[in-house]
Amino acid sequence: ALDFGCGRGRIAALLVQLGFDVVGLDLQPHPFWASVHKARFIVFSGDRFPLERSAFDLVTHFQVLMYVKDPGAHLREVHRILKHGGYVSFQVANRCCFRNLFAGRFGDTDFYRLYSQDELVSLLERSGFRIERIFSEIFYAPVFPHSINFLRRVLLARDFDIFDRDSLFVRLTPPRYRGAINVIARKV
Repeated sequence: ALDFGCGRGRIAALLVQLGFDVVGLDLQPHPFWASVHKARFIVFSGDRFPLERSAFDLVTHFQVLMYVKDPGAHLREVHRILKHGGYVSFQVANRCCFRNLFAGRFGDTDFYRLYSQDELVSLLERSGFRIERIFSEIFYAPVFPHSINFLRRVLLARDFDIFDRDSLFVRLTPPRYRGAINVIARKV
């Protein structure tokens, strides 16, 4: 599995615990990497990933796409390194979220682009992916509960859920206005 934009390496560490061979890729090294045994980390800042074609069954991609200058080219690279039928798991900030409707008005933005659910689906489909599942979360934290559930259920065939999707707060917030969009897609 590749954890693209791995930051500290929390998802890489989880993937190692789940039994995956893991590569983490990020713009700069992080001291936490030294504690994630059995994972390999690469510092990378180019356009073409320093990885072989069809090398991975899974690419995780959390809160990264909005910082990418050319998302089409980036997704073509993700497509290139995924095996046929491989999964990509995305989480991005929702452009339609209440907070993000006002982003930039107060100088608080440092990303290139936010996406609506429709824009993200269109971009992924044009890049050769089939959407398997799409859902929204209220917050970016707890960081990746739905995606962790996906990894456990689909890839490891275990029934497991760590997030309360039925809380009052979640039910009162329409999916269109929730903070994060999560997409599980497959290379076709």
